[in-house]
Amino acid sequence: MPKGRSILILAAFIATGTLIFWNAYVISQAPHYDEQVVEEERTVVVTDPVEAVDHRLSQTSETTFLAEIDSALADGDLDLAEQITAIAKDHLGKVPQGIEEKLKAAKSWGACIKRSAGNLFEGVVSGESNSVEGMAAATITDFLVIGDIRDLAQQATAYPDYDPVIVAAAAGGIAMEFGTMATLGAAAPAKAGVSILKAARKTGKVSARLASDLFEKSKAMINVDAFHAIKDRTRAISFTDFRKADLDDLKVLARSTISREGVDQMMHLGRRLDAIAKESGPRGALATLASAGSIDDITTLKRLSARHKGAYRGALKLAPDPLTPVKKVVKTRKTVKIARAFKASIDLGGLLFAAFFWALSLVGYLLFMPLKLAAGRMLFRRLRRS
Repeated sequence: MPKGRSILILAAFIATGTLIFWNAYVISQAPHYDEQVVEEERTVVVTDPVEAVDHRLSQTSETTFLAEIDSALADGDLDLAEQITAIAKDHLGKVPQGIEEKLKAAKSWGACIKRSAGNLFEGVVSGESNSVEGMAAATITDFLVIGDIRDLAQQATAYPDYDPVIVAAAAGGIAMEFGTMATLGAAAPAKAGVSILKAARKTGKVSARLASDLFEKSKAMINVDAFHAIKDRTRAISFTDFRKADLDDLKVLARSTISREGVDQMMHLGRRLDAIAKESGPRGALATLASAGSIDDITTLKRLSARHKGAYRGALKLAPDPLTPVKKVVKTRKTVKIARAFKASIDLGGLLFAAFFWALSLVGYLLFMPLKLAAGRMLFRRLRRS
């Protein structure tokens, strides 16, 4: 065989072998798996009040929405009914059937006038009311100091069966009144919040655990000797001939009834309640006091008020105990790899089998080619001799 042809055959062997082994290497490095998206469910505990309430609202049925709206309307609480309706529309995508007609009837001019007049009178006389009008009246009388003086006089008369929370709030309100005048109204928001606290305490709208916390802290703020002095001074006053000097005396005694630290604590609490009232209305602040378990919880509920704002009371009504953690089923999607071991082994095994026979052919070629060339030369010489 000519030398050139041998070289070409050898080159073909090398090229074929290179291709076989290169493909074998590529297959061995390639990912032999399929990717598949699977969905998993797991239960998590939601401790954040905002997330917990949102989850509970999302699980509320139309039947529950209808029952709560009817209950609010039956109690004459149109504002609460409207808030629950707004939440229902947000979560159900519609207003429950028949609710719009009921709300329209409750908004009639006569019904509104009747409710407002009664609530306004209640707030001025006693400082006790759940309505916006009554709360406004109670707050106005507190800002004029009349409300705080009235409350202190009532508590002093009841001594020793007095309420330390009302005493601390009223005395703190009077102390803040001086601060309001001195600082051009800087203490006004805190005073408004303290008025809401008093109203909630009088109407029994403070939760049992928060009431216990407030009771102990308020008791520690009060100067009992100064409070006794108020009691004695009140007995000496003729309220049919009440003079400015009597009012001034009571103001001084009231300021001495609560410690400086107590005033600071009342101001801090009052500011938080006032912030909630500005976001969710005065009754939103009352609902906060009914839901909180401690003074610190009010800060947490302030976040919930900022989340729901105009529907905050409705959210608390539909999701009572907002500070209680809830369990939530969370669905997650992830990509998993499923091995293709059989297919990979077939691909790689076929190439290795081809490589084996290639190597065997190459060895045979290299071993027997010299013998074939020698035999050819011998045959060629014999032919020439003959």
